[in-house]
Amino acid sequence: MASVVATAALVAACSQTGLVTEPTEAESLDPVQLQFRPVVAAVAISSPAGGALGEATATNLDQVWEKVGDEAAELASNLTTVPQTEADLATLAPFAQLAPSEVALLPTSVRLFVPTIGCDQLTTDAEYFEPSTETVVCDFEDGNPTEKLHLGPVELDGSHVTGAESATSQVQPGAWVVTVTFTDEGTAAFADLTAEYINGRVAVVLATEVITAPTIISTITNGVVEISGLSGEGEAVELARAINSATE
Repeated sequence: MASVVATAALVAACSQTGLVTEPTEAESLDPVQLQFRPVVAAVAISSPAGGALGEATATNLDQVWEKVGDEAAELASNLTTVPQTEADLATLAPFAQLAPSEVALLPTSVRLFVPTIGCDQLTTDAEYFEPSTETVVCDFEDGNPTEKLHLGPVELDGSHVTGAESATSQVQPGAWVVTVTFTDEGTAAFADLTAEYINGRVAVVLATEVITAPTIISTITNGVVEISGLSGEGEAVELARAINSATE
């Protein structure tokens, strides 16, 4: 899989008449590894958290709170936005030492708003995020983290997709896009999803990476969407292969 696409846009597409590259077979993915999730909230990452991660010693939430300390736990539990003061950042510093498995035990609001929780801590050893649960992931641009995204449960997955193909863009000469086509059931479900989230965002997640998380400007009812903002033909072809490998 190429680098995560963070600048992609999702738009309705009725047809493709550009240069088309037929996708070839790729390593098979489970359909649940291709996920369409609503974006519940997003915060910008101004200065990525860093540092060595600690060893996982906590196995439940109470133990995580104990590990970071009462002051950090109380502040983090009451956050509704990302704190900016040096005092708050110092108080929240213990979160930077948590292992990913410990961070996964925290409420989504804590994972989202605590700036000392970095993208390396929001990873998982699993092949995909559990469909029925909310999660917090990082979105990237050119390899650099730009946002933390709080994603809702899966609304559609690879079983709702018939296939994908890469092609040259109709509106941006020289650019490449990937067109994704839904099944009849997927078309109806995606129309409902985009209707619900007009002026909101919907994320497309492949395995554990955000492919795109665009703002929805209108209901998409024709069962075809286009992913653009790709770096070139190679990335488009690879993305189409990966999506096709996750369809039933």
